[in-house]
Amino acid sequence: MSDAIEDVPPSVACALDARAAEKQAFLALSVELLQQLRPEFDRLAAALVHRTLETAWQHKVNQSSKNQFPPEFL
Repeated sequence: MSDAIEDVPPSVACALDARAAEKQAFLALSVELLQQLRPEFDRLAAALVHRTLETAWQHKVNQSSKNQFPPEFL
């Protein structure tokens, strides 16, 4: 199976070339789709960072409050 085929009929070679071109075009869709989705990815990433920092801030504030005030004042 590792031997190269030397005498490929032109119709088979043409079909294989067409199939390779079709695969290339299909895979190129990923680049196009990613470019179109980039604004949505950016928006989602920004929202995630914002929520994460809000949660971290709340955790920090809650920890600070527990350390500064007696439990009866919280």
